Amino acid sequence: MRPRLAIGLLVVLAGVVPSTPASAQVGNDLQNGCNQAGGPAGLCRGFYHLSVTGGTVCRHAGGGDACANLDGRVIDEKQVDAASNSWLSRSLAAQRALDDNLPLQEELWTHTHNSFNAEAYAPTFYGLDPNQLYTITDQLRMGIRAIEVDLHWAIEPDGQRVAVCHGHQFDLTAIVFHFGCGVNDPTPDARFSEIRAWLDKNPNEIVLLYLENQMENNPTAHDEATAAIVKAFGPLVYKPKSACAPLPMDTTRAQIRASGKRIIITGNCGPGAWGSWVSLRGPRWIESSLEYGSDYPPYPCAAERAKDHYDANWIRHFEDTLGFDDAAGNIPGQDPGGDITVEDARNMTRCGVNMIGLDQLRPFDPRLTAQVWSWAPTEPSKGQCAYQGTDGFFRSGNCSTPRRYACLSGSTWVVTGSAGPWWMGRKACPAFDVPHNAWQNEQLRIAKRGGEVWVNYADRGHGWTPAA
Repeated sequence: MRPRLAIGLLVVLAGVVPSTPASAQVGNDLQNGCNQAGGPAGLCRGFYHLSVTGGTVCRHAGGGDACANLDGRVIDEKQVDAASNSWLSRSLAAQRALDDNLPLQEELWTHTHNSFNAEAYAPTFYGLDPNQLYTITDQLRMGIRAIEVDLHWAIEPDGQRVAVCHGHQFDLTAIVFHFGCGVNDPTPDARFSEIRAWLDKNPNEIVLLYLENQMENNPTAHDEATAAIVKAFGPLVYKPKSACAPLPMDTTRAQIRASGKRIIITGNCGPGAWGSWVSLRGPRWIESSLEYGSDYPPYPCAAERAKDHYDANWIRHFEDTLGFDDAAGNIPGQDPGGDITVEDARNMTRCGVNMIGLDQLRPFDPRLTAQVWSWAPTEPSKGQCAYQGTDGFFRSGNCSTPRRYACLSGSTWVVTGSAGPWWMGRKACPAFDVPHNAWQNEQLRIAKRGGEVWVNYADRGHGWTPAA
């Protein structure tokens, strides 16, 4: 869209805000009208994305909650506080404890796509089309543990430097142009310092930082970016064993923590000291965006797992709901963008996807709730011993109640025919165990063929842990 036309439409949209009923949303109305008129899907979604830009401009101008009349989006720090102390937050933390000793490649890393491109920050050109509402700090507080930051070697008002921005790199005759960058873009220090401050307040947590490298393989740029990494994280970085060594997917999060490290950084290789701090994504890293709608298959997703060799590789799927990408999707050969529905998130979690990259994360986001595979809602409640219910979720119960036992024989779940109290689990089955990730949990759910089974998971006064 031409800039003058876009600005004109934003002015019109902003003028609608005061007179629009609170229940209405200009963007949805425009998209629905376009759909009913038979317009192309990408073009119709573009009308909604224009309202997102209008809402963003409106909020930056001080319009407050009234701006939600444009795009239905509200930034609410009280809701972030509530989410950080909720059942959802506790359940995600319980899952991180359960998969703590699994190889990184078998863990679920709750993730946001383009985490840095958030409306809550100071206005930028690319920020008129934001992937996120909330800051990286708030995303971490809501349960995200894998953060994405894009680094560009861009020409800024203060000279050419490494900038955090959402841009598209074009190789012109005399210069490489980073479209989207160049207006008020933050430095890496600004975003890295947020992550470091959060890590200092949460000394047992591990964060994965994914750096998308668009620094043109320029040595000066990589030196500048490396200096920012060292300044922000220094001794907390779990460094590659050699320059640009692959992400250590067979290492566990527990091993990283035991070594005194708190953050692992991955991205593309680069010159200079960069490769001594940043682990290479490949060759076992596979990623792609999804299309619009619920397009990821449900468990057991055999064809999907076989195609990308889930047992050996790191799998990242992300949504891309930006208006620019929807508009570009009308051009043959260009990516039309896509979304992650609640159903997609649930299916990907249970099929073993490592990173599910969410756009527009909100407090109590149902797509994040869909990544809870362990505790049923409101659980644990009464009782100190856990069992897998008929629906596949964990519940706490009276340890004396007779139930069958879940046993892990190699990589196969076997459920005993006999039942008894929880504490007899080891005697009934020396391999008495608990699922440590969603894939294992689904396999147990199928193996037990209905009913309830005890799992080796209990609260013996020091929190919920598997029995030694």
